[in-house]
Amino acid sequence: MIDKNSAPTCLMPIHEKYRAKLTSFFGYTLPLWYTTIKEEHHAVRTQAGIFDISHMGMLHISGEGAFRFLEHMSCNTLSKVKKGLFVYTMLLNHEGGVRDDIMVGPMETDYLLIVNASNASKIQTWLAEHKPPSVRITPYNDTHGFIAIQGPKAAQIVSHILDQNLSDMPPFGLRPIVYNDATLWISRTGYTGEDGFELMLPHGLATAVFEAAIGVGATPCGLGARDSLRIEAGLPLYGQELSETLSPLVTRYADWVIQRKHPFLGKHALDADADLMTTVGIEMQGNAIPRTGYPILEGGHITSGTLSPTLGKPIGMALVPKSMSAPGTTLHVTIRNTPEKALVVPLPFVRRTPSHPVTAR
Repeated sequence: MIDKNSAPTCLMPIHEKYRAKLTSFFGYTLPLWYTTIKEEHHAVRTQAGIFDISHMGMLHISGEGAFRFLEHMSCNTLSKVKKGLFVYTMLLNHEGGVRDDIMVGPMETDYLLIVNASNASKIQTWLAEHKPPSVRITPYNDTHGFIAIQGPKAAQIVSHILDQNLSDMPPFGLRPIVYNDATLWISRTGYTGEDGFELMLPHGLATAVFEAAIGVGATPCGLGARDSLRIEAGLPLYGQELSETLSPLVTRYADWVIQRKHPFLGKHALDADADLMTTVGIEMQGNAIPRTGYPILEGGHITSGTLSPTLGKPIGMALVPKSMSAPGTTLHVTIRNTPEKALVVPLPFVRRTPSHPVTAR
């Protein structure tokens, strides 16, 4: 269903041309699917898919003291940013909950932040409330589109349409490229578990680049496949695996996304945290599909679930007591008032081909 107040992205002509099933998503009108979720999912796992991700918040942070400011706001150290790489991190509130999980990358002497669509306005305000006067925050969404090309053939497709060899670009790399007399920024991360590239580019180029990628083999994909792919990859979605009331200590990333050697906002609350829950993968032992919010008899609840197109079985992620988190542990998910058996399994559910670069959110 489309909210009359949701805004189209600059790629709406593409979505209409390919007869996408549209939906409202955090203030934007986006494709839910073009053909079917299953077909688009398999295209990304075996070839390549292309997504409109222009709903993601794109923020330019500049000015004297910008790096020190971002380091203070981030629970992860940003030292890799100085080496030309994106860093995955989280911004915390004063109670140690997750305000958002974001990517921070270098743009010459300035910085690019990619934030979740659901939190774009909130995070821009949060940063503005804490920044020194010398730091400037400029949103890119009014001038730039954002495209993700994901899958085993992503490097081949992106290199072809941009006429540059990007196969040697490192995971989490971020670099500017001149294309059709305009500068676009390209990164190599992903939200599908496959090799992937993201292109932040002026509105006027977005439709042409999206169309060019389709022309050389990329399948247009919607939010449905994006969600099933990220669940198979064991990746979090804000509002489900992450929230203002959940500590990053309950995530799969606590050991490396929280770097306690530097001071950051919310650190004191984490030091006092005694959370006994953690995030795990589960595989249902029957045909019932676990859905967000379903309770678990042993404690906790389902955060995300789907019928895995790759595995052909119901899977999910869950927040459970640490005492029940070991692989092989039996849990019981309440589905339609019936306890359904599930086993805790390692994440991710589906691993990429070993030759693919390691990517994350």
